[in-house]
Parts: sequence; C-alpha cells; structure tokens
Amino acid sequence: MEAEFSSLEAKVAQFVSLCERLRTENHDLRQQLAVARTDARRLHEKIDGAKARLEGLGEREALMQAVAYLDTKMNEIRKAGKVMGAERIAVMAALNVAHELLSVKLGSGFDLGHAKQRISAIESQLDAAIAKQEKLF
Repeated sequence: MEAEFSSLEAKVAQFVSLCERLRTENHDLRQQLAVARTDARRLHEKIDGAKARLEGLGEREALMQAVAYLDTKMNEIRKAGKVMGAERIAVMAALNVAHELLSVKLGSGFDLGHAKQRISAIESQLDAAIAKQEKLF
C-alpha cells in the first residue's frame, strides 16, 4: 500500500508541476499576444496615418506635385542630352516614371495594399488565438 501511495504522490507532484509549467507558458503567451496586438495596432495606425496624409494632400496639390516631379524628370533627360525634342523627352520621362512605379509595386518597394492584407490576416490569427486562450481559464 505504501508503494501505491508513493506512486500516487509522485504522479500528483508531476501533475502539479505540469500545471504550473502550463500556467507559466500560458502567461508568457498572453504577454506575447499582447505585444503582437500592440505592434499590429501600431502598424495599422501608421498605415491609416499615411493614407490620411495622402488623402489630405488634396487632388490639386497632388496633381501639382506630379507635374513638378515629371518636370524634374524631363529636365534630367534634357540635360543628359541623349534625347532631343520635347515629345520624345516627355515619352522617356513617362517611361521612367512608369518603370519606377512598377519597381515599387513589384520590386523591393513597399506595397500598402499587401501590408494591409497581412495586418488583417495577423489580426485574425490573434483574435483566434485569444478566443482559444480565453477558453483555457
């Protein structure tokens, strides 16, 4: 009988140890989840801020900035002296600007739409993880 009690005590001690470890891991995971939510919220706020700034520029100001940018590109091409004629310079500048745009969308640039999709996916994962955690305790 003594051996059975000893075995039971050892199993209870092992169970208590496992419960304590799981409680600690659960606590750590909750902290990591809180940090991840905070990071996701900050990123979302940054994206919303960038979007608001772009919208806040107004159509006229944005158009004037585009005109100034294109004028700068055309002047660079004109100064290089390899292309003659205003129409050809305009076409070359337009091609260069189109190339820059595609490089940003397809290359190493930052794609705002893709970032929003990733943030939404991360938020969904966090919500699902929180729902599972709340069921544990």
